[in-house]
Amino acid sequence: AGEVIRYNGDQGEPVLLVHGNTGSPSDFNDTIDYLRSHGWPSNMIVTVSWGGSNASNNDHCGSELDAVKSALDTAMSNSTTGKIDVVGHSMGATLAAKAIIDKGWGSSQIRSFIGIAGAFRGLNSCTYATYLPTCSTSCGLHYNSSVLSAIKNKGRFSQKQYAIFSYADEITCNCGAGYNVSCCYIY
Repeated sequence: AGEVIRYNGDQGEPVLLVHGNTGSPSDFNDTIDYLRSHGWPSNMIVTVSWGGSNASNNDHCGSELDAVKSALDTAMSNSTTGKIDVVGHSMGATLAAKAIIDKGWGSSQIRSFIGIAGAFRGLNSCTYATYLPTCSTSCGLHYNSSVLSAIKNKGRFSQKQYAIFSYADEITCNCGAGYNVSCCYIY
C-alpha cells in the first residue's frame, strides 16, 4: 500500500493536457470535466492544440513542438509553486517529453508526467516509412530517431513519471484489414 495524495488544483500546480496525433484538446473533455468537478479552477487546466489533420506530416519539430513549448510556458505562468503536471496521450506524450527536455526543464519544474500510450520506444510501423515526417529518424517515431534517443538519454525529467501502455496497439495501428497487430508492436 502506497501513499495516496489527492489534488484538487489548490496546490498551485497546473496540469497540461497534450492530445495525440490528429487529436484536439476536446479529446480531454471528460478529464477536464472530472478535474473541474473536483475543484480544479480553469486556470489550473491547460490544453494545447498542435499539428495538422494529416497524421503522417506531424512530427516532433517545428510548429508542433513550438505549440507544446508555449503551452508549457502558459502552465508554468499559472503555477504558484514553480512546478506543473503534464499528461500526454500517444504522440502528445513523446512531444511533451521532447518539449520539456528542449526547454532544459526537469524534476524541479515537472512534478509528475503521465504518458498514455506514448511510443517512447518507437513504432515498428515506422521501420519502413522513414520518408514520412511522423516516422523520420530525425523528428519522428522511428525506433532509432534522435527524438526518442534524446528522451531515453535524458532519463527522468520529472519527480514522478507514469506510463499507461500496451505491447501492441490494435486500435490506432491495425495494419490494414483485420487485426494483424504483429506490425504494430511498440518496442
